[in-house]
Amino acid sequence: MSTDTLITTIISTSSSIVSITGGFMVSRLIALSAEKNGFMAKMDELNAQIKQINLRLMEIEQYALNSDLERFFYSSYSSVIEKGAPLEELANDKNKNISNRTTEQLRETYNLIHKISADIRNHFCFQPDDQDFPSDFGDFIDKTRLKYDSSLRNYYENVYMCIEKQATEEMDAIERMAKYAPYRNRNFNLETVDNERLKAELREKEKLIDERDRKQSLIDLNFESMNRLGKPDGIISGLWFIVVSILLGILYPICWILVDPKYINNGIRASLFICFFIVVIYFILYLYHLINTLFIKKSIDDTKYLL
Repeated sequence: MSTDTLITTIISTSSSIVSITGGFMVSRLIALSAEKNGFMAKMDELNAQIKQINLRLMEIEQYALNSDLERFFYSSYSSVIEKGAPLEELANDKNKNISNRTTEQLRETYNLIHKISADIRNHFCFQPDDQDFPSDFGDFIDKTRLKYDSSLRNYYENVYMCIEKQATEEMDAIERMAKYAPYRNRNFNLETVDNERLKAELREKEKLIDERDRKQSLIDLNFESMNRLGKPDGIISGLWFIVVSILLGILYPICWILVDPKYINNGIRASLFICFFIVVIYFILYLYHLINTLFIKKSIDDTKYLL
């Protein structure tokens, strides 16, 4: 074989090997990019679902808080009006603060009791024996023209009844019992309805928390898998192989193709063969590494479940 033919054969063969390796790496990178985009899309979907769950959990927590504050109002207003009970005492009373809310969470409701009480007392200018003494809360509003938030009517009515009760302490006991019994029963029924809804909301909260934790676990699993894609096997070693192949299989022979063949001795021809064999052996080892990596990756993926 002539020197020119040897050099040309080595260059063309090395170029083919480099092209094969480069084509594989490009297709591998495209596949990795598609897989990564798939993981990103799945995690975005899961994050959006978790966001919706968190919004619903916030609604449930707010409803639970409002229910606890309403229950605190109904169980505490008489103690505040009749005994001047301080907030700290009421907060420590498990019968009034059933869910163990903090003092700061209860403070606004506690202040609201005082405000409603002050509003009604400032307009309550009747004596029990007055002919125009209000027959009920609605009559009191009509006669005093008290302006108040209609959404707080139940609160105002409760406080009014408590203040009216204080103003009529000398009223006949049987008459007073008959007057206030329906009022107490009405409050009890109202709280029962709220408790039933609250129990349903809390049951839903437990299910949503479990669902959120499951989706978060899936996000963590997808994120871990995506990180493995960020360090793909075979890409770095492939780049090194291409560099070595270009240097030994292409550039080195090209340097001798410009030299007069009569100056190329057997030692140079042997170096060309050695460089070519290095490229071929490196290529075989690289293929073995890729095949071995693919089998290992498949065995690992078979043990995992990805959504």
